[in-house]
Amino acid sequence: GRGAAGGPPYSLVGGSDGLEGGSPMVGAALHEAFPRAEAAWKRHKERLPGKTCRELWALQKQATTGDCTEEKPSGMFNGSAKEQWRLWAALQGLPEQEAKAMFLERLRRDGVDF
Repeated sequence: GRGAAGGPPYSLVGGSDGLEGGSPMVGAALHEAFPRAEAAWKRHKERLPGKTCRELWALQKQATTGDCTEEKPSGMFNGSAKEQWRLWAALQGLPEQEAKAMFLERLRRDGVDF
């Protein structure tokens, strides 16, 4: 098989490379970098692909709010909101620190400096 097909999509977003063990981006460093990264994301949202923005939105929600407890959006013309909700709901159980680290990694992959 192909491994975690049907598993949580956050394994596709960042992977665990460098998150365990001796990662320098933990604790205080992560706590300081995350607000800068959030600000950079808000500044650069317009030039990022929609899919990237929705993934970043979901990671940011998981990092700041925790697990999704909101109802799934309804309506025929609400595709983007539904996709954001689906991505956030799929991160269920991901620790806030890890979501922050993945948010930073995702921004870096898309060339956003913070």
